[in-house]
Parts: sequence; structure tokens; C-alpha cells
Amino acid sequence: MPDLTRHRPVAGAAGREGKEKRIMRAAAGAVGLALACIASLPASAQLSAGIHAGENLEIGARVCGPDQLLDETPEEFRQRLAAERDTPDWIWSAIDGMQSGPDRMTFTVRELNGERILFANGAIDDNANENLKTALKRYAPIAEVWLNSPGGNSRVGVQMGHTLRAEGVITMVKAGHGCASACSTAFLGGMLRKVEPGAVYGVHMYSTQLSGSGPALSQDIYNDIQWQGAMGAPER
Repeated sequence: MPDLTRHRPVAGAAGREGKEKRIMRAAAGAVGLALACIASLPASAQLSAGIHAGENLEIGARVCGPDQLLDETPEEFRQRLAAERDTPDWIWSAIDGMQSGPDRMTFTVRELNGERILFANGAIDDNANENLKTALKRYAPIAEVWLNSPGGNSRVGVQMGHTLRAEGVITMVKAGHGCASACSTAFLGGMLRKVEPGAVYGVHMYSTQLSGSGPALSQDIYNDIQWQGAMGAPER
């Protein structure tokens, strides 16, 4: 689980008829990401250029900090620190909110406009997915799952993503909260996903070497690698 302090900003940036309207609103809002201090290598650009067997594929953006990264030049390091000083206060506030949760994820239910919302708060511990399943069953039907977590067990984060997708719920990160590391993988399980303005969403950069002798990487294989990365590929 990353330790994000004021010196380490995180990369990152709702009856049947009622449910349909809510889904339309969420789709219109799409996924807004609060991005700060980013030095990224877009995977889409790599796909366009063509990635072949034996080459490295890097997915994600970097969580920046006060130390020089291994692949940073001194000038890149200086420029990144200069940009980091301009990080808005709302990002720090959201990071504080994200880190304020318990050491083990808790699940509480609340009512909003006649629908049930499940609030998942705290670090993703070894039992988080089983506890999520229990909460979804106990409080069913759940329309949305709100996440506030700095991460934790990355494999459990993947399991939570599969659980959320099987339930067909919407995932959301509310303003003043955050979802990073293993939480960002769980978040992707939502049928529709939204990060509100004023929230932070942080991801790891995964690095893997492609094998085989086929042509350029396909989108399907790229999607598989994203999941595999969260399940154990080296993090950067």
C-alpha cells in the first residue's frame, strides 16, 4: 500500500425507471480523473506504434515522490519536483481523506434517493473480497459502491473487481475521497465508473515483457495484461 503524504501526490482526477436515469447520468459523466504530477507512458500510444514479442509494455502512470526515480534524468527530476509544488490543495485534502480510513476495509450501507449505497472504506485486507460479498448479499439490492481506500492486497483488489462486475453495480469515488493502488483495480469492476471532481484515483505502473512470435499486441491481449499486472506483475 503506498504511503502518500504531502510530499507524495497521487496520480489520478451516481424503481427501474430511476435506475435507468441514474445509469444515463453516470454514462454522461464518464470517468473523470484528477491527475497530478504525472510522468506517464500512454499504453494507447504503444498500441498504435505496435508492440511485438520480446518488447516491454508499461501500463499506468507513476505515483511521484520526493526521490529521483531510477529512469529519471536529473533534469526530469528537477522539472517534476517543480510541478509538484503547484499541486492544488484539494488534491492533498482528498489524499488525507483517502488515508483516514481503518486498517481493514469496512462496509456500511446508506440510502440515497430510495437506493442503497455500499460504502467501502479503508485498506484492502486479505478478507476484503469475502466481506464485500457478504455485504452485497446482506444489503441487496445495492445500486452503487463508493470506494475510499489507499489500497492494500493487490490480488484481493482483483477479486473485488470481479465480484463488483458480477453484481453489475456502479463504482464511484466521491469528492474528498480517493482510491489508489489495489483499490483502483477493484474500482474497474464497476459496470459504470465515476471519479467525482475533487476526488483522487491512483494507479501503479505495471511492466511486463511480451512473449511469443505474433504480430503487434491486440487490444484483447492488452486488456488481459492489465488484469495480470494487478495480480502480480512488477510494480513501478
